[in-house]
Amino acid sequence: MRLIQMVPLCALLALNTAAWAEDQNDAVLATFADDQKITLQRLAQQQPALISWLGIGTGTEEVRGAIEDSIFQNVVAREAQDSELMKDPDVQEQVNKVLMTAYMKKHVKQDMIQVPESEVVKYYNDNKESKYKVQEEIKVSQILLPTLDQAQKVADELSKGASWDAVAAKASADSFGAKRHGTIGRIPPNQLLPELRSQVYSLKPGEISKPVKTAFGYHLLRLEEKPTVSYRPLEELKKDIYGILFRQKKNELVKDLKQDLWKKYDVKFNQAAIDQLVQNGAAQNASADRSSLDRAKRQPGQATELQVISETLDMGKIPAKKFSESILMANSTDKEIEIKRVGSTCKCIDVSVDTMKVAPGKSAKLTFTYDPAMFKEQGPVEKMLFIESSDQVEPRKFVRLFGDIAKG
Repeated sequence: MRLIQMVPLCALLALNTAAWAEDQNDAVLATFADDQKITLQRLAQQQPALISWLGIGTGTEEVRGAIEDSIFQNVVAREAQDSELMKDPDVQEQVNKVLMTAYMKKHVKQDMIQVPESEVVKYYNDNKESKYKVQEEIKVSQILLPTLDQAQKVADELSKGASWDAVAAKASADSFGAKRHGTIGRIPPNQLLPELRSQVYSLKPGEISKPVKTAFGYHLLRLEEKPTVSYRPLEELKKDIYGILFRQKKNELVKDLKQDLWKKYDVKFNQAAIDQLVQNGAAQNASADRSSLDRAKRQPGQATELQVISETLDMGKIPAKKFSESILMANSTDKEIEIKRVGSTCKCIDVSVDTMKVAPGKSAKLTFTYDPAMFKEQGPVEKMLFIESSDQVEPRKFVRLFGDIAKG
């Protein structure tokens, strides 16, 4: 049986400063398996923090324990190599991963990859529109009328100089908007109904549209401000872009390394077998029950079956007391839609609907009661309402509320 020999640690720790400095790297702390040594240099590589505290926070027991851990790791590894463990596929896979990591560190070094600032700037400019555009917003107001005749009558009044604010407050069927002179607020265009969105983009600031029909009725739209577009600044993104380009270049080095190794080890791929494997899998999946993967997903610009008057509502100045508001929902299909549940992400809001089933082509009213005193809130707030229904396009939809609560 091979013995592990320990150098007396008290003697080692008592070495004078000059001798320690001269011989520290080669100081032998223990030996094992005849010719194997645990030197201070080896221990320092494995336990740098422990060595840095020698004599002031680290004593004989701690050093002894660290040496024993190092030896135990080595002798167990030797035992494993001499046993059947190395033939185990799982063990071999783990060993291969460790070896691959070490190999890659040697052959794909960070100092081999350079990313000049000019490339960062070019990447930003090339991807500015697709990746770094801040969400576009538009400010619009509306007056909602139940019939085309009423909408045309109101449009005539406005064309003759009637006050938009006064007409909206008096005539709009959207009670929430009527209290705010028809203002919908500043919202992303994709949160407008598709029929309204195209009309808004055709207007100039201050211009009023012709009546536009939706499931809610007839809308008169007024563009308050042009759509605003901004971009995230380059300075804010430089670090992220550098990381993207660095990884791309690293992947290119790895790709080149792979190609060299493929040639060296004569790697060949059986593409026909790979293609057949994929085809067989696709056929099996097609015949399986995939209901969980067939859930409805709303596509950009696609109208929902149960529509809300707006997905974003600006409540403006909110009184510091309990109040109620109503917003409209409409069934734009030829089948009945069931309202399964309504609620809010905040306990300060109670939500209810006037009917749990909305007939084809009909509207329903969602009422929310807001109690700002619930959490003694003040200043800007943002809340969410949610509606769960049998809508096949978007079974669960959200309405964002924001405003400014007055001081109590």
